[in-house]
Amino acid sequence: NSISQNACDSIRCKTKSYTLILGYSTSLIGLQTLWYQPYQNGKFHVFNDSKEWYQMDKWGHFYASYHLTQLGRSINCKNKNQSVLNSCSAWMFLALIEVMDGYSSGWGFSISDMAVNTLGATLAILNSNQKAKYSMQLKFSFFPSPYAAQNPKLLGQNITESILKDYNGQTYWLSYTPSLSKWPRWLAISLGYGIDGFINANPVTGKTSRTISCSLDLNPHYLNIQSPWLKPVKWIFKYVKFPFPTINFNQNKVFLNIN
Repeated sequence: NSISQNACDSIRCKTKSYTLILGYSTSLIGLQTLWYQPYQNGKFHVFNDSKEWYQMDKWGHFYASYHLTQLGRSINCKNKNQSVLNSCSAWMFLALIEVMDGYSSGWGFSISDMAVNTLGATLAILNSNQKAKYSMQLKFSFFPSPYAAQNPKLLGQNITESILKDYNGQTYWLSYTPSLSKWPRWLAISLGYGIDGFINANPVTGKTSRTISCSLDLNPHYLNIQSPWLKPVKWIFKYVKFPFPTINFNQNKVFLNIN
């Protein structure tokens, strides 16, 4: 029975691992066909984009690297080599995208992107303590901005594209659940970072600004949800911030958003 159980665990691990790698491979093929093909490929080159978008795009790289690495680490394998491969697969996937950028005339290999990818993957690997991982979570939210209509080619021609491209509408959040005896574990305090006023990648003095936001959030790890119909909701809020009024600060004003 023990041998049979070990064999089943090994098959289950390999199936999940191969599915993960297949997903990354399919994504790369799709990106090459749909994203990079319109641009004429050239020689490999490096592009310094570290000052663009007030580094909002770097938060996107950090978010993706962290959560994709966590996904790889969630595949429990007794084979150490397979576990290491699963943990590093997200970083390798994102590194290959940067290499593709490097050969594309529309972009270039970004050293700062790779640095942030590495930071996100490293944090995910180091954050192996379940209590710490549940107490502090990295999340995302989006609300349509008025700037996409002014430059739809860059910021998105529809809502689906804008979620990915319009950094003005994005906010990246760090949600923390205090370890206090009377504090409800399902309730988190959330601190967010966003930008405003960007029609293109370059900041303009007096027109573009950084925004710091404070809000409350749900910690889905401590929500007692038994219904199978509601479990996907619990999964979504591991990655997406729960909509709640926010207090926002930028260099010009303090204001309240209810969205």
